[in-house]
Amino acid sequence: MKQIFKIFFLACFLFQSCGGSGSDGDSASDRTAEACGILGLPTKVINGQACGNPAISPIVRVGVVIDHTLGALAIPVCTGSLITGDDVLTAAHCFFQSEVDGFPIIGYGILLGAPGNVDFIEAQDIEIDPGLHQGNERLFNDTAIMRLARNPGASPLPVLLSSEPTVDQAGFVYGYGITETGVDSQADFVDLEAGAMTIRNVTPNHIFVAFNGDGVNVCFGDSGGPIVVDNGNGPGIVGVVSQGTDLGCRSGDVTTFTNVQQTGTMTWLTSEVSDLAVR
Repeated sequence: MKQIFKIFFLACFLFQSCGGSGSDGDSASDRTAEACGILGLPTKVINGQACGNPAISPIVRVGVVIDHTLGALAIPVCTGSLITGDDVLTAAHCFFQSEVDGFPIIGYGILLGAPGNVDFIEAQDIEIDPGLHQGNERLFNDTAIMRLARNPGASPLPVLLSSEPTVDQAGFVYGYGITETGVDSQADFVDLEAGAMTIRNVTPNHIFVAFNGDGVNVCFGDSGGPIVVDNGNGPGIVGVVSQGTDLGCRSGDVTTFTNVQQTGTMTWLTSEVSDLAVR
């Protein structure tokens, strides 16, 4: 199964997939099907590795527009979640860079559709969590809101407020990015990959999951994507992919998610987004 991306601490934008067979006794396809299913998405037939019909998914490809020699080009770089009809929750560090491959970034937005038929919806505004800071080699409050120029038409994914994530609970992760076959794969930044990971630790500021070589892992390119739990009332976002400990996303990698339930981030989200979807 593919792994999902994340941007490493103040580093890259691209994600990588390093998955294998399912973990905790479940097959990769079973765990992916469960992850896709809680969002109301079918599982693709191809090895059961990707969610089908991403056009209706609240998980979106966050992209930049670069001033290329060929003209303005839109390039997917991160993952995000629609939390209203036109507001995307993602990671603040997705906006740290000013250029890609030497070409200046001149805009942001989301990309919909497959190659050759891509619809780019530009961002009208980007708000960074005012609590964003670095401490103990870790980013805190690594969240951002991107307001889109128009509604992409997918139902939002609520932020979970009614209950908290717990240790040893299954967390469902989602993202677009590089597959096991490498950056040239036709699935890169096209297919929505999904899987389940076990939550290993929860603090007021962060949620942690560990990759032991089995199942799925988040890696380059899934930065800003959600970790979702379902405590019986439906799925809700509890964290946003922030950073990892292993540059190659290999066994032993520990992923840090910003805990969106922390008081500072939730106060900021509810003040910035009046119609925030919550559960």
